[in-house]
Amino acid sequence: MNDEIISPRKRDRGRNAVLQVLKGGGLFVLLAAATAWLILREYPLDEMLTACGNARPAWLLAAVLMMGLFFSCEAINLGRGLQLSGGRPGKRRLLFYALTGFFFSSITPSASGGQPMQLYYMHRDGIPASRGILALLTELASFQTAAVMLAVGGAGLYFLHGRPAAGLVSGESAAGLAGSTGFSGYDGIAWLFVVGVGLNLLILTGLLLLLFSRRAVRAVLAAAFHLPRLSDGQRRQLLRSAAAWRRASSALRRSPRTAIKLVSTSAIQLCGFCAVPWLIAQSLSVEGLSLPLTMGTQAMLYVSVSSLPLPGSVGVTEGGFSVLFQGMFPPALLGCAMILSRLASFYVPLAVSGLGILTMKNDAG
Repeated sequence: MNDEIISPRKRDRGRNAVLQVLKGGGLFVLLAAATAWLILREYPLDEMLTACGNARPAWLLAAVLMMGLFFSCEAINLGRGLQLSGGRPGKRRLLFYALTGFFFSSITPSASGGQPMQLYYMHRDGIPASRGILALLTELASFQTAAVMLAVGGAGLYFLHGRPAAGLVSGESAAGLAGSTGFSGYDGIAWLFVVGVGLNLLILTGLLLLLFSRRAVRAVLAAAFHLPRLSDGQRRQLLRSAAAWRRASSALRRSPRTAIKLVSTSAIQLCGFCAVPWLIAQSLSVEGLSLPLTMGTQAMLYVSVSSLPLPGSVGVTEGGFSVLFQGMFPPALLGCAMILSRLASFYVPLAVSGLGILTMKNDAG
């Protein structure tokens, strides 16, 4: 059934959502163009084309397929979250929600557009808002948990084996793309990592409180009741949604196995994503690069830039890559490795998710 709480003024909200996406998309295009200019200024185009032209296609395909694993894992966890409150859509529809989240998170600042658009399509498919929000929060909480764990472990590997062994930048300012995008070598990344972990832990704490603390839910409900122009019907719907929320969150508390499955699936999802630079290294015939170290470094980079208010973390991700992976790839291959890694883990999946939304949005729920 349709959830009344998000029905009023749907047209105005839809217009606001479209405007937000357009603004975020415009900023995304500007940042992507500026990043491309910085890359071409630092790395000669002919050298990059030569290096990328020698990449082995099978390994490039494997890198792209890792993002297929990424989407599949998110779809699985969204299905588990929806099943907590009874029923779940088909696999194709769950995959559509995962593609929607990736696409709109990538083109809006701070990934702010992903969950609202996922909730919109769930509502359009007849999934009540309380069920949709619970599914999104459980998926996000498991993802944040896995991301922090992998990033902290990756930072340990990087400090012990990556930076000293590779002779990476220490306290000195990084030249080239890293400096152009606001990083001051290792020091800049280190501070950004600390802030990123802190923000992710703060978000995770809030999510866990909403999922497992009745006081937190009551506080949110009380705040919602003070919203202006809230009708009696909407207040009744809020109470019904809160009751459904309590039943579903109680089911999660009674099933620790489900929580373990959620976090384990998110860990697999992130491991696939973080393996992309290593697969790119194999495509470029870079030998001796440790898979755990490469994955840990990528996890560290992801957490460092994921909370920045930039669509898709465009620009800062490329700058961070040029610092963290500077000693792991030969200088002649660093620019090519960065471009291929971002293509496989971001730009190609962005295009695929956009096409998926266009072709699947009218499927039956």
